[in-house]
Amino acid sequence: MRKWMIGLLVVGVILITPKVTTLINPEMGCVYLTDENTAANLQDLTSKIGAAVDNRQQELVIRYMKGTTVTSDMRKAFNAQKGLSGFSYSHEDFTRTPDNDKLVRIVFKYQ
Repeated sequence: MRKWMIGLLVVGVILITPKVTTLINPEMGCVYLTDENTAANLQDLTSKIGAAVDNRQQELVIRYMKGTTVTSDMRKAFNAQKGLSGFSYSHEDFTRTPDNDKLVRIVFKYQ
C-alpha cells in the first residue's frame, strides 16, 4: 500500500489592488509591466509620447519592448511630435522580463 503525501508551500501571495500596487511597484519595477506603461512597438511609443506631450508632462518613463531599435525609434517618435522645443532621454535594460526590453526615461522641453 502506498501512502501519498501532499505538501503545499506558499512562498508569498501578493494581491494586486490599486493601493498595494502603488506601494510595491516603484521598488520592484512591476508598474512597467502594465499596458499603460509599456510601448510594444514604434506606433505605441509615438502614441504614448504624443499623449504625454498633449498633457504637457515634464517626464515620461515607459518600458519599450523593441529594445534593439530604441535609439532610431525614439528619433522617429519625436519627429512626429509638435510643440516641443527639445527632449532628452536615457534607457537601461529592463531586467524584469526575459526579452530585450528597455526602460526609457524621457524629459520634455516645451516652447
